[in-house]
Amino acid sequence: MRKRTYHKFTEQLMFAIVMRDAELCKELVNRIIPDRRVREVRFSENPVMDALARSIADEDSEKPGDSRSFGWMSAETEKVVIPALLSKSVRFDALFEDEDAWFDIEMQVDWEADMPLRIRYYQASKTITSLETGDEYRKLKPGYVIFICLFDCFGLGEAVYRFQSLEENLYLPLGDKQFTIILNLKCPEEKVPEKLRSFYQYVNHEDAGEDEFTCRIKELVDRANESTEVQNMITVAGDNAYREQKLKAEIEKLEAEKEELEAEKAQAEERLISEKLETARRLKVQGVSAEVISVATGLSMEEVKAL
Repeated sequence: MRKRTYHKFTEQLMFAIVMRDAELCKELVNRIIPDRRVREVRFSENPVMDALARSIADEDSEKPGDSRSFGWMSAETEKVVIPALLSKSVRFDALFEDEDAWFDIEMQVDWEADMPLRIRYYQASKTITSLETGDEYRKLKPGYVIFICLFDCFGLGEAVYRFQSLEENLYLPLGDKQFTIILNLKCPEEKVPEKLRSFYQYVNHEDAGEDEFTCRIKELVDRANESTEVQNMITVAGDNAYREQKLKAEIEKLEAEKEELEAEKAQAEERLISEKLETARRLKVQGVSAEVISVATGLSMEEVKAL
């Protein structure tokens, strides 16, 4: 019998499924932002993710209103938002909100040069869908984009990087209620805030320790790995990702070849023009008229006269 692959919490789909647990979402935000207490959260439905989450849910949490319930009180994970017609869609790992703010938590395994710009787009995409026609701007809630990174984006060794819009000279907050928080899971252990130590330890070493919070994460990850539905979905997602990556590589190769051909074409055209000009100069030195030179080389009369 083929042995199953154990999928880690850091894998995108596994992270998305586990973060369907509303209590985990609230507790993680409360630990990352100690001065903000997330109360009862509100989420949109996602039938596929709800079904996967229910497959690993507690047996006694199948009724609406239970704090451990999935599908009724769950993170809007793998949520696709299309902010405007013909705009690039956004796929959020875990998107949820309470009465006072909205939160997007992303798991980032590898460094990507455009990550800061992606964060900007995530903020804009969620913001633009937050108001309806006629709503006043003051109705916009504070928005938090939180990236859990398995690397140090800035190489400064900080455990948590926090960003908001500030005036450059006075460091005066703009007050646009947009916040970005980046967790550096590879920072020195002594720099990790106490409330996040067990989480960093689990993500880095898969050691849940005795913290109820990380033990709950591990419990759900273990259940997900035992679920046939989850295993099948991860396999399908992995196959799709592979095909998309392969197609992307083929497109990039074709684009590179196209750019190379265009560059070669431009160089050939430059050489042709250079040869025409050189031929025109020789003819002009020999006393050939401008009209004849123009006909012989294909250069305009103005170009010939300018030699």
